[in-house]
Amino acid sequence: MKHNEKYLLAIKGGKVWNDFFSSSGIENSVYTSPQKFFNEIWSQFLDYENQYEKKYGKKINNSFPGRALEIITFFILDYEKIPIDSMDEEIEGVPFVKPDFIIKGKNIDFFLSSKTSLRERWKQADWESIKYKNTFPNTLCYVFTNHETEGESLKKKIHLMKEANDRLDIDKVFITHLEFDELINDIKIEGKFK
Repeated sequence: MKHNEKYLLAIKGGKVWNDFFSSSGIENSVYTSPQKFFNEIWSQFLDYENQYEKKYGKKINNSFPGRALEIITFFILDYEKIPIDSMDEEIEGVPFVKPDFIIKGKNIDFFLSSKTSLRERWKQADWESIKYKNTFPNTLCYVFTNHETEGESLKKKIHLMKEANDRLDIDKVFITHLEFDELINDIKIEGKFK
């Protein structure tokens, strides 16, 4: 997609691309659905991580999995013809907030925060969502994570906060290996993308 081309060029200039994705075949993979694509490429990345540990006797740099998750998400958004407005950039008028993805729909923005695990990181995503929504109130803030247990726990927190008439500014949580189709469908329906 032409709109997302500048982000592809930025991705290709990074270490994670050079070390793994440039030889992964991601650009030529058969794309049938967000879920299948994610699971296939993430499985390849996990194999790469294991091979790295065997070869070097240490775990891969902590930032690699998060960046890999962003790159796979980029390709899914691009295959789905969803234009990315911002990727891993500071947003003018919203200091100290650098969302993984901003997507602007016809009547609503999407603030996407990807996390390989949540632990306390969901609090950062919520804080960034609060700051972003203060400037752009017509926004849905979605967190997606690879960690099923932590993702389910955050879903419960959001539900409990709503029941208590309180809120988190995170609107929904998706578990990548189970709910990527749902995440993309939500964006396409709410954002009115065809």
